[in-house]
Amino acid sequence: MIGMLIALPLLLATFFYYLTPHQKAPDAMETGLVGGILLASGLFALVLCASMLMRHSVELGADAIVVRHAFYTFRLARADIRAPAIERLPDVRSLGITTKRNGIAGFGFYSGWFNASKGERVFMAVSGVPLVVLRFTGHPKCSVLAMSSSGSLEADLATWLAQGSAALARGGLPA
Repeated sequence: MIGMLIALPLLLATFFYYLTPHQKAPDAMETGLVGGILLASGLFALVLCASMLMRHSVELGADAIVVRHAFYTFRLARADIRAPAIERLPDVRSLGITTKRNGIAGFGFYSGWFNASKGERVFMAVSGVPLVVLRFTGHPKCSVLAMSSSGSLEADLATWLAQGSAALARGGLPA
């Protein structure tokens, strides 16, 4: 999809330029038009990639974790988390990712849905190492959440999970 957004304007500019008849060398207007379209397409691609790389957040709300990364957003309700386990991994290879389901992957940047070697469905929001990985059961679409670790993400996530288990023992969610 991203490739089409970037390549389509470039291909159209080139197609229409060569579609027009040329009996002489292109004049300044033709050269300027094609150059302008190519420059605009390049700037669009740059803005698109920059905005995609800048969008990343992890919100630990009262009743859900919301992870936003590139074009993808994943909301994991506290009620869907059973048997959680948090671990820190040194790199993405440790997860055993086998195939990409619906995501973007390249040069250490992983965003979206992936399959792991054990048949797990993984939502990844990774743009650096190390990783904080939350393994759990109970969600119908996902069993692993992998995120780039900020300094306190692992501790914040453990605290958030502990608050949820204490609330469930009391019979409700924290206020």
